[in-house]
Amino acid sequence: MRFISTTIIVVAALAVIGIAYNAFGKRGIPDLLLPGNINNNVGSREPLEPLEGTPVLGRSSTYTNRKYVYELKYPLGFAARENTSQYVSIGIPTGGTSDTFVAGTVVESGEAGYRNFNDFIFDYAQLLCTSDGPTETIGCPRVERQRMYMTSTGFEVTELYYRLVTENLQTGQRISSLFGPIYAFDLASTTPQSDFAALFIYRPYGATSTQATPEFVRGIANTVTIGSIENR
Repeated sequence: MRFISTTIIVVAALAVIGIAYNAFGKRGIPDLLLPGNINNNVGSREPLEPLEGTPVLGRSSTYTNRKYVYELKYPLGFAARENTSQYVSIGIPTGGTSDTFVAGTVVESGEAGYRNFNDFIFDYAQLLCTSDGPTETIGCPRVERQRMYMTSTGFEVTELYYRLVTENLQTGQRISSLFGPIYAFDLASTTPQSDFAALFIYRPYGATSTQATPEFVRGIANTVTIGSIENR
């Protein structure tokens, strides 16, 4: 997936909030067994285990977002492209383009009236795997796993996995799988103008690189720092 096409998909998804639920949430899609290493423990918060993944070691580069006051690190040889202040793509440049390994998306609730931070991130995170085309529709109707971790930089992060459903509009066939991990950081401290705000770190739907593993995504998420970047 290319930087530009990824951005278009994300922006389009945010513009149609709720489509995933309306399209799939009421159709009675049967539950499927999760892989053995994925536990369905929605609501688990304690204890906060350390977030572990492929570490960003040695020489690395740093992406800084001054509007939302956060930073993250990524391996040397990769590139971070800020399409907007709300969206950054991280990948290996090849000529004038680059495959997206990991994306960072910031979303603000404004005054949408969410009851709490979890309701807010559940609503918006499902849009990260929402896509409609002439022959198929893709959506994430529900959360399969939610778990809190502590990053090596000292920040709490919510790890999410969603049930992803692809439906062929011509045959009606549905294929179910998992989408994730998605890591959601609370940006309330840097966005006082919104009731809720979050930074999502994730592998975009449709990313083709085999190197963009869940461990790699965790490794990037583990480097996130929020606040006080002016002094670093």
